[in-house]
This record gives sequence, structure tokens and C-alpha cells, in this order.
Amino acid sequence: MDTDNCFSWIENENLTWNYKPKIAKKGNFLHINYVVFSELMNLLSQKYPNKDINPKEVFNFLRRNKIKPIKKKDVDLIKVEEIFNKLKTESKNNKWFSGENDLKIISVYYVTGMDCISTNNIKDFQKPCNYLGISLDFPPIIQPGSRQDVNRMLRDLYKNHPFKKK
Repeated sequence: MDTDNCFSWIENENLTWNYKPKIAKKGNFLHINYVVFSELMNLLSQKYPNKDINPKEVFNFLRRNKIKPIKKKDVDLIKVEEIFNKLKTESKNNKWFSGENDLKIISVYYVTGMDCISTNNIKDFQKPCNYLGISLDFPPIIQPGSRQDVNRMLRDLYKNHPFKKK
């Protein structure tokens, strides 16, 4: 799973106690890697600046929802760096719009043998995943027309257009 999926799941679970995205209902084995976990903690801290975000709470969420964390110590970091650099080069040569964090996430999953990545960020994941032969799952965690869907569309629309708050 990527960061957006986990963040959306946590947000929706806070709104509805029994919320589960469709991907969790399929009976798949779900994983989150250390890069995603770090980004998730950062997003939660930004979203809730007045609340002390405890990693134990996030680990409890993962355990409760049967999401297995992939820890840094369990990954061949040299291979991750090799794949990451390869993807960075391909991204530059082929003008992919993938960010470095997305490429790092994909690299970790590739090195650990994952054959599918669940993401709401299909635009940035598709080309690097196709290049490595990893399939993508685009689960409807974000409901069409929801506030999250509108925010994502606006973010995509204005990604390369800086604007200032007044």
C-alpha cells in the first residue's frame, strides 16, 4: 500500500468505526514499507499539529487491520538503492512525473518481491511499475466526488502551478 491509501484508511476509520476499504475486503495480504510509514507519520503530524502522534497508535492500526510492516532491517538496502537509481535515471530519460519518494516506495516493494502495489496515485506509479513489471491496484478508497477526491483532483491540476495564499 502507498501513503495515500493508508492515510485515507486512517481518516475514514476515524469517521466511521467499522470502515474498511474494498482492498481489505478482498482478503489480500497487505503490506506497508518503512518509507510509507515515515511519510504517513509526517502526514499525520501535519494534519494534526496540536496532537502528539504516537507511532504505537499507528502500529495498532496496522495490526488491527492485518497490514504487515516491512522494516528497513529486513530489506537489502543496497539493492533498493540500485533499483531506485535505475528508476530515477529512467524517470529523467522518459520524463515520468514520479517523485523521488514514489520511486523509493516502488523500489522497496520491488526488492521485497511484491507483485502488486495498491495506490490512489496511479499517475505517478504507473510508468515505473510497468517498467519493473509490478501490477497496480487502484482501490476506490477515496469515494468519487468526496472531499478527498476533489482535493486530489485540485492537487493534480495545480501540481506544477505555484499559487500564493492571500
